[in-house]
Amino acid sequence: MPREKIKFALRISPETQQLVKDLYPRDNCQSQNEFIEKAIRFYAGHVSAKDSADFLPPVFAATLKGIYSRQTQRRDEVAKVTKEKLEKLIRQMQTGAFQNDRIAPLMGKLQ
Repeated sequence: MPREKIKFALRISPETQQLVKDLYPRDNCQSQNEFIEKAIRFYAGHVSAKDSADFLPPVFAATLKGIYSRQTQRRDEVAKVTKEKLEKLIRQMQTGAFQNDRIAPLMGKLQ
């Protein structure tokens, strides 16, 4: 048996009404009323959430964690390659195998 519903006046702009009409079928809602009720509950959750993690859908949080993990892995790979290249460059500079007129005075300051 459906829950009892109450009826009350709601004033919204014509643009908002059109938005509801356009979007409620895309959200698989059976009626505009269902769409508006879901929107109110969603926004109420946003307003009352103590922690944003309580409000975010689990799939969104999982997606963000996946992106962060991939970015961290990529950053670590770039850092490793950069370190290897710099170490190689420093070895070449120390052995004299690398000559650069602009870098030589700077290396002298480091020693």
